[in-house]
Amino acid sequence: MLIGRANPFGPNPSANPGGVERSKEKMKTRIVILLMVFLAVSGCLFLQDITKPDTTTAFSIIKVESLHKPVTMVFKGMASWYGPGFHGKKTANGEIFNQYELTAAHKTLPYNTTIRVTNLLNNRSVVVKINDRGPFVKGRDLDLSKEAARKLGMIEKGVVPVKIEILNSKHMP
Repeated sequence: MLIGRANPFGPNPSANPGGVERSKEKMKTRIVILLMVFLAVSGCLFLQDITKPDTTTAFSIIKVESLHKPVTMVFKGMASWYGPGFHGKKTANGEIFNQYELTAAHKTLPYNTTIRVTNLLNNRSVVVKINDRGPFVKGRDLDLSKEAARKLGMIEKGVVPVKIEILNSKHMP
C-alpha cells in the first residue's frame, strides 16, 4: 500500500465515485462558455454591406463614398411637403416650425443633419436641415417645408421621387 503518494495506475474509481462524470461535465461547460464567447465576439465584428439596396423599406442606399472623407450617403425615396397647418408650432426637436425656412422631417436621421434633396422629375435641388420627425404616411420618406417644396417645384404634385444626399451629420456612422 502506498501512503502519501498518488496511485501510479490512475485514479481509483471506487475512491472517487462520479469524478470522471464531473470532469466531463466541467469540460462540456467550458466548451459551451467558449462557444458563447466566440459567437458574441463574432457577432460584434459583423459588418453589414450597406452598399446593397435595403429591400425592407422604400428608402434605400444607392452609394457610399470614400471612408477618408466624411461619410456621404445617397438615398432615393418619396418626398412630400407640409406647412400651413404646422406653421408656428414646435417641431420634434423643439424649434418653432417656419414653413418659409428650408427644413425637413425624417423618421430616423439625426436632428440638424444637412441634406441635399433633388427632385428626380425636374432635377431641381435644395439643401435643407432635419428638424422634425415624419412623414407618417406609408411610402413617404421625407416631409419638406413649403419653401423647400416650392424651390423643388413640387407644390402642385405634392409627392415626388427624390434623391437625398447626406451632406453632414455628427451622429451618422
